[in-house]
Amino acid sequence: MTIEKIGILKRILYIGLATGILIEIILIYKDIFIWMKTAWFNYPPDRFGIFIPLLFLFIFLYRLVRDPVKKLNGNRVGLLVILSGVLIFIAGIFVDIHIIQAASLIATCYGIVWYLMGTDWARKMLFPFCFLFLMLPTSSFLMESIFSVPLRNMIAKISCKILNSTGSPCETINCVMYLYDTELPVQYFRESISSLMMHMILTCIAAEFLFIKNWSKFLYLLLLWAPYVMISHSIIYLAMGWCYASGGINQSEIIWAFRKWLPALIHILMLIFTWAMIRKYSGRKENGSR
Repeated sequence: MTIEKIGILKRILYIGLATGILIEIILIYKDIFIWMKTAWFNYPPDRFGIFIPLLFLFIFLYRLVRDPVKKLNGNRVGLLVILSGVLIFIAGIFVDIHIIQAASLIATCYGIVWYLMGTDWARKMLFPFCFLFLMLPTSSFLMESIFSVPLRNMIAKISCKILNSTGSPCETINCVMYLYDTELPVQYFRESISSLMMHMILTCIAAEFLFIKNWSKFLYLLLLWAPYVMISHSIIYLAMGWCYASGGINQSEIIWAFRKWLPALIHILMLIFTWAMIRKYSGRKENGSR
């Protein structure tokens, strides 16, 4: 048998093994998939979760196309990761907590990649697999409790201070602004968790196409999320406040009708501007080094 035929047989064997493992995972985790699907479609703060696996698939396939695997150097360390995923799954069954079983799915899949594709690919896919944890439905509750209320309070206070400095009487109680006889509750573009997901998804796509080799810039963009949320929402509430102060109630009502989408648009524009500045600075640095 020639070397070429042996290589073809190995590929067929790996494809068959991967297909069998995929079918087995679907059968074992069927109830978990149903639980996640129900949460994604029935609970608004968790709807973003459906996009996370799609983003993961995009990153995985994009990296396969850009850096094709010439030789599969599997590593047995992956078996230990698979075993840990199985143990986590069993623990989740005993305590009857779905999120633990869902986390075991991510660990098991990562172990399979490590075992079949080797350590190099395990390193390349570490971040995308960590990103998959954001698809778990109950993660939104934790994110909302950490980010939502503090940021809404800060946005309300910043907007009120600027309005007071321009002569418009404004005060805040919790996350609500009171301007003249008008009550303006500070809300988010589909809640803070959705805003964070939008920011992370756009940043991930930019990282893949613009600067995959330099993750410090990716982390820099992630750190900009909270300031960008405050700036984009403060602009909207300041505009509404000034419209009320100047008697432009109709204009203020138009802004209020689009209050969920305008901050997102401003946020995206700021993020695109930041990408452009990073690219411009990187280009100057490369030209200077030459």
